[in-house]
Amino acid sequence: MEHPAETNFDAIGPIIQVVTTPLALAALAVIILGAVYQLRSQGRQGNKQVFWLILCFGLLGTGTYIAQLFWFSEAVFKGDVRDNASSPIPFAVVDIPGVGTTATNQNGLFQIPVPYTLQRKDYKFIVRVAGYDPNTVDVPGPKPDFTPIVMTPKQVKISDYVDIKDYISVSQNVGDPLLLYSFRVKDQFTGRLRLTDLQIILDDPNGLRKTYYPVMLQRNGFVTPFTGRYVIDEDEAQSDIVLMFSPDGNRLFTKLQELQRDFGSSWLDGCMMGHGLGQEVLGSLQEYFDSVFFWSSGKFAMSIVFRVNDQMQDLKYQFSLSERDVSALKAIRNRLQRCAGMMAFPNQLPSLSYTDPIASNFVTARIN
Repeated sequence: MEHPAETNFDAIGPIIQVVTTPLALAALAVIILGAVYQLRSQGRQGNKQVFWLILCFGLLGTGTYIAQLFWFSEAVFKGDVRDNASSPIPFAVVDIPGVGTTATNQNGLFQIPVPYTLQRKDYKFIVRVAGYDPNTVDVPGPKPDFTPIVMTPKQVKISDYVDIKDYISVSQNVGDPLLLYSFRVKDQFTGRLRLTDLQIILDDPNGLRKTYYPVMLQRNGFVTPFTGRYVIDEDEAQSDIVLMFSPDGNRLFTKLQELQRDFGSSWLDGCMMGHGLGQEVLGSLQEYFDSVFFWSSGKFAMSIVFRVNDQMQDLKYQFSLSERDVSALKAIRNRLQRCAGMMAFPNQLPSLSYTDPIASNFVTARIN
């Protein structure tokens, strides 16, 4: 229900607009005619009184017109839209029901011209923009000052965009422990999601904590180095994604460069020719493997930390490795001569399949 004052204000506006303009013109005409009459009737006392009466009415009409211009003229509502960090938000839609709609510019500024016939005692500014919760602001009228509006980022749930697999794969990859985290992008969704600042914090059964960072991304079987962010949009729908995490993405490559420096560029030829690596190369790799082996049997606590657009999120899981799982990972050491477990290059990621009755390149564990 409309406020009575607002109803009276809206009703009187058109009347004032119709009346005051011709009244002012009439008042101006009266003043001019009164001046002429005074000049032609100089010296007569009664005529002077008539002149002052005409002048008063003329000034009253003119004053009424000026007041109408001041109080009932068109107004321009101005303001800006910003986020919680005071950064301007461009292209936000600002709607004032019954008055008008506009959008913010690149600097987050907006303005809406409002004729006095649409001016009210108070207003509701309704602001909408992708990635933020709608905001309704009550603004006093009839001519508001500059109106700042702050938007709150919409809480994004990763589960609205992806189906997370209920398992994780672990490996030792010669010596570096690795984690493979898998999910599938949903078939349909709206919006755009930007994943950045990914890391996995892992606490082993002995209380040792290690942080892992993404180094490779596999999308529908195609592998690329991870560039620091992954954008999920409509083009990514139904994609199967695997992220490979390592505590130090450069450590293995540093070791491989060391082998090339010590044994020449042909140190890997033994893997290609069937007789395996030479004893000196094998001994160096086994020493490296022993120094960085991480896995032990028992329960691991895993925290996946990442930023979704501008919001930090944290997913917590647990998984367990059995003695058999750990033995299978350790047994890679005895297969290093044939280059088992050696994923030195990105194109080896799709075929993570070195297995035999004793050794396993990867062990899969269910997360909960």
